[in-house]
Amino acid sequence: MYPYIDENINVVKAAEEELPAPIVQTSRVAMLIEEAVKDEITDSIYYMEMAEKEEDSFIKELYKTMSDDETRHSKILEEIYKDITGIKVPNSEIEKRVLNDDYVEAAKEDMVSELKGAAFYRDLISVIEDKDYAEEINLIMNDEQSHGIINSAILTLRKQQL
Repeated sequence: MYPYIDENINVVKAAEEELPAPIVQTSRVAMLIEEAVKDEITDSIYYMEMAEKEEDSFIKELYKTMSDDETRHSKILEEIYKDITGIKVPNSEIEKRVLNDDYVEAAKEDMVSELKGAAFYRDLISVIEDKDYAEEINLIMNDEQSHGIINSAILTLRKQQL
């Protein structure tokens, strides 16, 4: 989740050598935001699918809330992308996350994934020059940290249910 797109950066480096620094920075930020949009959509679908198969009503609502948050994040990021590039985020195939039937293991994986997402957004904020965009991304980062905590709570509940 949220790779730094090292393989794509090498492709862009040759063209970047002849571009002014602000354009280079914008292209890197755009690439990172494009990847983040895909990840947010993937996570939204994943959490909705987890909610659909969940029997515990409390945990079901937690999954639905996280799904809604991820959808909101993707929309915010799509707007930022369009503002900085002038175009919509290109359509690309969304990878579907595999649902883990081991609910304890799933909660562990989800907790770690969300905390990695928060770290990604922290790093993204450090390269965003526009303060308004940085504030929006900071809110997303805070949500990702909250999702890590929610998944930790789900993990605790799952262990108690064993």
